[in-house]
Amino acid sequence: MVEQRKNQVADMFNRIAGIYDLGNHLLSLGLDFGWRKRLARELAKGGPAALLDLACGTGDLALAIKKQIPGAVITGIDLAPAMLEIFKSKLKRLRLGDSISVLPADIELMPFADQSFDAASVAFGVRNLEHRAKGLTEIFRVLKPGGVFAALEFSMPEQGFFAALYRFYLGSILPLIGRALGGKNAYFYLRDTIREFPAPAEFCKELETTGFALKTANPLSGGTVWLYLAERPKNSG
Repeated sequence: MVEQRKNQVADMFNRIAGIYDLGNHLLSLGLDFGWRKRLARELAKGGPAALLDLACGTGDLALAIKKQIPGAVITGIDLAPAMLEIFKSKLKRLRLGDSISVLPADIELMPFADQSFDAASVAFGVRNLEHRAKGLTEIFRVLKPGGVFAALEFSMPEQGFFAALYRFYLGSILPLIGRALGGKNAYFYLRDTIREFPAPAEFCKELETTGFALKTANPLSGGTVWLYLAERPKNSG
């Protein structure tokens, strides 16, 4: 049953691969560029040499990180082959294939040895995990002691006019945009997973339960997006 759901999610992203980048830019009003740049800048402070980009999709986050950390060797993984093919075409065009590689893989069962990476990143992929605790444990496993996990994830602002406006946007505007782009089901899925994802304080507790030491959790764009930074403790080897 779990494998079936993962296949369904992968198939859904395969179907929208061609409109994925455009959809991200339209739905975020272009703010997604700044969100990824902010994460990349935070990771650059530690100067990681080997970095894992999770649920990498068409590669926009990995490419943003590469701009901030030119010397990094980046591995991207995703369940949707069609998304990875678009990422590969970008790498070919930019001639970055020597320092960025991609492969199909499941975050909850990664084909990497323990303590393989200096840092791991993900943009809006944690909420797609079937078993979040298992996925976070795998991320912790493949990080070296002192390695940083950086995650962007959507959130629901709790109160105020902006919160009400955001709920209206998710309930009424986002589905219309999804239909116009031809990916109605995918954007209904996006809406539902945003609503279901834990509140920031709860997700921070999940990170700490996994063994991470929380560094920061910062709201972006009125709290509709949060940037989480957590570290595998240096003494956890």
